[in-house]
Amino acid sequence: MKQSRYKKWDPNSLDDYVLLPVAVGFVNKKDCFFVSHYWRTMEHPDPEAVDYQLVREDLRGLDWSYVWLDWTCLPQGQRTERQNKYFRRMLHQIPTLIRECGFEWQYSSFQPRLWILFEVAANMLMHPSYTATDDIKPFFTDVQRMVHEGVGRVIDERKYRCTNKSDGKLVTGWLELLIQISKLLPDLASRRTLFDAIESPSFGDVSFYDTEHIEVDKAMGVIFFKGDTYDFTPLYDLAIDYQREHILLNFPTLRKILRTTEEHDLLQNLETDNQTLGWYHPQTLLDLEKVANIFEERRFYKLAERFYREVLASRQKALGLHHEDTLKSVSDVHSLLQGQGRYQDAKAILELINS
Repeated sequence: MKQSRYKKWDPNSLDDYVLLPVAVGFVNKKDCFFVSHYWRTMEHPDPEAVDYQLVREDLRGLDWSYVWLDWTCLPQGQRTERQNKYFRRMLHQIPTLIRECGFEWQYSSFQPRLWILFEVAANMLMHPSYTATDDIKPFFTDVQRMVHEGVGRVIDERKYRCTNKSDGKLVTGWLELLIQISKLLPDLASRRTLFDAIESPSFGDVSFYDTEHIEVDKAMGVIFFKGDTYDFTPLYDLAIDYQREHILLNFPTLRKILRTTEEHDLLQNLETDNQTLGWYHPQTLLDLEKVANIFEERRFYKLAERFYREVLASRQKALGLHHEDTLKSVSDVHSLLQGQGRYQDAKAILELINS
């Protein structure tokens, strides 16, 4: 905060940084502030230092030690492979920072930014009290709508977006999980304890036992609670660090969803064919397509879309875009999206064929 404007992350100025583990007890509301802000341009979030001066005024006289904001604390623009790995890992830690830090914001006017919507939602739903200034009220209203109408509907209707489009799936997943858990666990203490586990950088399932029993598979995008199953957009880009089929086919989770004898037989066939024939074999992909059919019938639309898209991508790679099996997958994805009223996404799938 000694600078004249927001300072970009710089590997040549590492002495200006303090490294804290992103964990409860290290980052806290007394010492640490998370700054939520728009990006005015792709090159700089606040080139004229307008928002920066307002933030400085807000923090003047307060008792704080550390400030976190993405432009200063994360490598922006061209990144080395090592910096990019750190950047991706850090994206998954932002929910913990928002929840544990003090929250500082400056929104000059309403703009439908998806990261801002999530940052406001995390602050609003994970704290017992919050201040609703005029500039934050539109986001508060949209969070309340998401609770009652669904995340996707509000995002689409209000045209929320990310400056970096690749962040969109991750942010949507966090929003869907946050909203769903907030509805299932009204007790704030239980909710915070669960998110302590969910937000851990470790990969896999999270089981939470308190007065209730809840299980979350953040890689598959599934919640189990009181005998019911809920799905959300998975929190990992499976193409980055893991073999897709190893994560996609989390058989313990799938066995909890697919319950009948016929469905378990199908799952066993899928597991066997994947091991013996390989991921891109037509029979393996047919098995996977049948699992997607079941998800769609059960209205687990996010899981169905994920599996349909995986079959489409695998068939396109193995058979080519215009093979009849690939075109069948295009039709499956298109029909699913149309049925949910996601017409722009459905149109994009058809444009794939004509590209």
